[in-house]
Amino acid sequence: MRRIPSHKELEALQKELQDKHDPDRTRILVCHTGCKAMGADQLLAAFKEGVASAGLQEEVEVVETGCHGCCAGAPVIAIEPQGIVYHSVQPENVAEVIEKTIKNGECVDSLAAESVDDKPVFKREEIPFYRQQQKIVLRNCGRIDPTNWEHYLARDGYSALAKALAGLTPKQVIDEVLQSGLRGRGGAGFPTGRKWQFARNAKGSPKYIICNADEGDPGAFMDRSILEGDPHSVIEGMIIGAFAIGAQKGFIYVRAEYPIAVRHAHKALDQARALGMLGENILGSSFDFEIEVREGAGAFVCGEETALIGSIEGKRGKGKFHALKYTESAELPDKDYPMLLTTGRLLYHFHTGTMTRRVESLEAISPEPFVEVNAEDAKKLGIADGELIQLRSRRGQTQAKALIGSMVDRGILFMPFHFKEAAVNLLTNDALDPVAKIPEFKVCAVAIEKVS
Repeated sequence: MRRIPSHKELEALQKELQDKHDPDRTRILVCHTGCKAMGADQLLAAFKEGVASAGLQEEVEVVETGCHGCCAGAPVIAIEPQGIVYHSVQPENVAEVIEKTIKNGECVDSLAAESVDDKPVFKREEIPFYRQQQKIVLRNCGRIDPTNWEHYLARDGYSALAKALAGLTPKQVIDEVLQSGLRGRGGAGFPTGRKWQFARNAKGSPKYIICNADEGDPGAFMDRSILEGDPHSVIEGMIIGAFAIGAQKGFIYVRAEYPIAVRHAHKALDQARALGMLGENILGSSFDFEIEVREGAGAFVCGEETALIGSIEGKRGKGKFHALKYTESAELPDKDYPMLLTTGRLLYHFHTGTMTRRVESLEAISPEPFVEVNAEDAKKLGIADGELIQLRSRRGQTQAKALIGSMVDRGILFMPFHFKEAAVNLLTNDALDPVAKIPEFKVCAVAIEKVS
């Protein structure tokens, strides 16, 4: 491993590693993170021993990887370049996999991930669980050895950082992130570019960037999967963010009870320092940056940013509450549009997987467009539960069935945003609430009436 002094040297090393890679060589990719709980250690050892016993070391590479995504099928393996995925693989299956699949190109029916029309399917692009997925953040997880820096560089690792440091200003980096529409994955969906913009413009020095990998939700596997399966991507993202906001120190805050994530983060940081991706004059630029791992004790509250920062500072993990100045909605009711319509998601919508499985999950719960109306308002307007009503705003109109109840206050209407045929967000497009500042929660003045 040598220090990379410039972006040109990085490109040359990436090409060298890519040229070394034989696309026709068989690679057995064994999940060695979450699947460890189901015996992946023994499975990995069995494959290495089986390949050696068969004299196939030159033709076959056994790679320990991060999570493949389907933990219910653990232990999971993939065989490339054939694109075969096997679930629930045990050490006693290894000999059959080597004999049938590796040597003879046949699939093992008993290890099929799923069946379609009562027939086992093995190819990733044919398996229902995988075939509609487009991995972006997790593109390397399950494909590379997370402890091998060469694997990351061979897949264009640190190219984005080189682009930022070699040819862009911090403002240009922020503008590009804003234009990309990148948003946080924690539920609120706050625009990343705007967060970086706030940090860049904030007064005071020094500035810090923190990776919140605390992840207290059981089985969430968001931050953990990235740190365990592709830690260099986290490091690269943090360096780019630090360059954009003007920080020279970063922290990865991760729970001590996630030992694989902790171990892989430390190893990747050591490698990044040796490569010159951390420290002084990164890639020949004048930018300096360093990252430190801080292990949390497991307090759930430390997933909240102010408690997390306190914990990093060595204080008790305790959230801070700040009073917000009240700001009126972007639009207020008047005599022509006497009611206030809000859009968003209901509480029971938040666990339907809409961020990753699109809008169909919401449609299964709420298949028909509806608008919630206060019972007193409905009585005054002569609207019965289930009746079709028309909503008019200054920008357009739509129709939905009335849902009468006490969940909204008088003068307020609520309509979920996901109905394609109702398109409620067309009514509110220009009425983005200045407090919320995110497109899922909008407010506008409307008038409603029964559809005769």
